[in-house]
Amino acid sequence: MDKTLTRNLEQASETLLVDIIKSVYGINNEVDNRIEVALLAPEPEKLIKQLTSRIDDIRLDDGFISYFSAYGFSTELDNLVDDIAGLVEVSPEQAFHLIDDLIDTHEEVQNRADDSGGDIGTSYVRAVDIWLQAALLWQKSGHCTLNWPEELKQRHYNNDYAAWDELIAGSYTLLGEASLRILAEEFEAEYLKLSASQSDGCKYRASSARLGIQAVAEALGDIGLYEHSVLIAYPEPNNRQQEAIAEFCLKQKNATAALTWLKAYEDCSLFGNRATELLVKAYQLSGQKDKLLALRQKEYDQYPDFSNLQALLDVLPEQEQVTARQAAAENALLCLSWMLPDLQQNN
Repeated sequence: MDKTLTRNLEQASETLLVDIIKSVYGINNEVDNRIEVALLAPEPEKLIKQLTSRIDDIRLDDGFISYFSAYGFSTELDNLVDDIAGLVEVSPEQAFHLIDDLIDTHEEVQNRADDSGGDIGTSYVRAVDIWLQAALLWQKSGHCTLNWPEELKQRHYNNDYAAWDELIAGSYTLLGEASLRILAEEFEAEYLKLSASQSDGCKYRASSARLGIQAVAEALGDIGLYEHSVLIAYPEPNNRQQEAIAEFCLKQKNATAALTWLKAYEDCSLFGNRATELLVKAYQLSGQKDKLLALRQKEYDQYPDFSNLQALLDVLPEQEQVTARQAAAENALLCLSWMLPDLQQNN
C-alpha cells in the first residue's frame, strides 16, 4: 500500500471503514477469513468454530491440487496456521486441538496433491511449531493430563509424509532432558527388537525408531547420541552418513568432532562437494586459517573459475589479493588466446 493510501486509511472515518469491509466481504474466501478472524477475536468460542469449519473444509475436500494450485493452497494453510497461532496465548488447549486436527489432514491432502515444489509440506511443518507452542502452554497451565512422550512417539511413527520430522527435535522445552533420554532408550529398544526382522513392516518401524534416536539427539544437541543413531545401523558409515554426522557436529559448534568425520576429505582432490564446504566451516570454526587457505588454493588451482577465485580471495591476506587477481587475469587472457583461433575458424 502506497503512502497516500496509508495516510487516507489512517484518516478514514469509522463509517467509511465499515462500508469498505462490507463491500469486499464475500468476494474472496481468504479475504472473508481475514475479516472474520479479526471480528471474532473478542469471542474465542465463535472464532474456534470458524477455525474448525475451515479445517473440516480441508478434510472433506477430495479435489486434486495441481502443481500450479499448490502454492495457493499452501498460502491458505499458512493463514489458517497463523490464525490458530493467535489463539495459543488465549486458549492453549483449544489451540492445540485445532492445530493437531489441521496437521492430521496432511496425509489425505498430500495424497491428492502434486506438491513437487514442497510448498504444502512446508506449511504443515510450520504448523508443528505452533503445535509445540500450544502443547507447552497447555502443559504449564496445569490442566493437561496427556503423556507427552507417548504423544510425540505416536506421531513420530505415523509420519509417512514427513510432516512431523521436526517434532521431537524441537521438543526439548516441552519434554526436558530426562524424558528425552528415556524416549531415546525406548526407540533403541524398539530398533533392536525389530531390526533383525525381514518383514517390510518391521524394517520400516525399525528405521523410524532409529530416526527417533537421531531426533532426540538433535533435541539434546548430543553429538555422541547422534553418532550412535547412525552407527547402531551402519557401523561403517558411507560418505553421506559421515557428512551428516560432521554437519551435526558443526551445528553444535564442535569443529574437532566434525574434523574427525572429515579426515578422509582433507587430502581429497575432488572439490565443490558438500564435504569441502563442511571442511571450510570446520576450519573457520576452529580458526585453522592456514588449512583453510591451503584448501581454497588447491580448489582454485584445480578449477580456476570465478567462484573459486572469489572463495580464495575471501581468505587470502589483503596484501596477496592484488597479486592473485593479476595472476587470474593473466591466466584468463592466456586461455582466451588459445581459444581465439578456434573461434575465428568456426566463424
